[in-house]
Amino acid sequence: MDSKAYIEKRLLEAGWYPTRRGAATCAHSEEQRLMETTPALAQALAIAAEYGGLEVGEVGAGREISASDICFLTQVFNFTADMELNWQGVVPPLYCFATAHHQHLCLLVDNAGDFYIFTDPDERLYKVESFDDLLRKVLLGIRYGDGLEI
Repeated sequence: MDSKAYIEKRLLEAGWYPTRRGAATCAHSEEQRLMETTPALAQALAIAAEYGGLEVGEVGAGREISASDICFLTQVFNFTADMELNWQGVVPPLYCFATAHHQHLCLLVDNAGDFYIFTDPDERLYKVESFDDLLRKVLLGIRYGDGLEI
């Protein structure tokens, strides 16, 4: 089974279906009102509406590194503002739409629609090619690439 088919199978087993839409909110109601002018928030809410509440995959041996579980949030949050990291002005605003690897990873999106993986234990940030690439790397245990220099 190829990677795409494997990931779709895992999503379907978790309860996802192509027309799935649920309620998604933002932890910051003020930001939710500004959704139309915040592409990162709008993208995070769209992902949460489609996947929110699903728990996909499991932690274990992966292809190159440990494979991870993904827990999609129903309430997204402004990761850049909420984390006590000295990144403001260095990285774009990032919204968290899921956690992974027993909540040791945060899955993020920015205003340009670019996706990131944040590894909590070492506070590293990795930029990935797309949402599909993010799912592939996290669920299958494929190296994230080089961490961004921040």
